[in-house]
Amino acid sequence: MGTKRRNEREVFDKNGTAAAAKRFIRATGRHVGYMDVANLVLLRELADAVDAAFDQAVTELHDRHGYSWAQIGRELGITRQAAQQRFGSSSSTTANVEVEGQDELFS
Repeated sequence: MGTKRRNEREVFDKNGTAAAAKRFIRATGRHVGYMDVANLVLLRELADAVDAAFDQAVTELHDRHGYSWAQIGRELGITRQAAQQRFGSSSSTTANVEVEGQDELFS
């Protein structure tokens, strides 16, 4: 099972999208850090977009692809109950937020 998960991760990032996104986020943090404190809003908006994309991904893995809360919790290092409480039906409405530019990232 560990090999399959590792291969799935490699397939997802075969074009370096996740690695590039991490570099971009770190660079944005450094850039904002050198600027005026008022620019913190830019980094907060980026964090909000990442949070929305994360919530959407978890919801789709569970609702569309049938992953159990136990499987999701195991991957996140939390219990099944914690995963269901955080991402369950009450948060599903917030998970469907469209992240600007998400289609271009994965096309």
